[in-house]
Amino acid sequence: MAPVLSRSRYLPFVALLLISAVLVCLLYLDSSRYPGDQSAQPPASSGFPAADLAPTTASIDSAATIFDKVVNQYSVARSYEDSGCNVQFQSDGVRELFRNDFHTRFVRNGNLRFESVCGTTRSVDWTDGKTSTGWVKRPVDPAPERSVHNFGDFATALVAARSGGLDFSPVILLNCGLLNRKTGKRTIHAPKEFKELRDDVFDGRAVWVIVGITKPGEETQLSVDKASLAILCIESSEGGRIDSRTVYRPQFDIEIAATAVGDEWDPP
Repeated sequence: MAPVLSRSRYLPFVALLLISAVLVCLLYLDSSRYPGDQSAQPPASSGFPAADLAPTTASIDSAATIFDKVVNQYSVARSYEDSGCNVQFQSDGVRELFRNDFHTRFVRNGNLRFESVCGTTRSVDWTDGKTSTGWVKRPVDPAPERSVHNFGDFATALVAARSGGLDFSPVILLNCGLLNRKTGKRTIHAPKEFKELRDDVFDGRAVWVIVGITKPGEETQLSVDKASLAILCIESSEGGRIDSRTVYRPQFDIEIAATAVGDEWDPP
């Protein structure tokens, strides 16, 4: 019995050594994962994508550069065609106020044809760059209402309002801006300030999302296809709520027959 009693005297010391060894191992592993002063380590990621972080100066500069490339792409396009939809939202920024489906055809010699359907109202605007003609047909109208304007930019401005995007509407960019009668120059109004640039995917395409401040409290977001520099979507917001969203399905430099644009399109 003496040897057994002798070994039992050392059991507490052996257990203490084992526990100490485990603690040392744990401390070693912890220090190897976070070497040095842990207070000097960078904070853990918030889990949000980089777009949720404040934009850097480089990204803002890049947004301005990309916007200039987009403007140039539209200004030199030989022809352009798109079909799309503009949705105006109610004051809650969620419920639709109205929806306007449209189809645009443009040829660089100045011909522009824009057809839109809003509810039961169908309208067509055509311009050769000098004279614009418009037709509007409502269910209550016995015949289309026709109007003619000698100021060619009228159609461009009207189409820009109907197709969404206003200053950034493709028809404005294709037309190299609207003519300022005082200066005799065409002007495209870039955002007063570029707020953000991020990568995203829209309708299966890799895009740049450019967010610009157009006026205090108002922002415009452009989704630009990286491959073609075409605008795929424009969102306008005020006070953090969406006012308008326009989606485009654009094509550059395609063959468009003269009859597809027309010189005076027959009324609907």
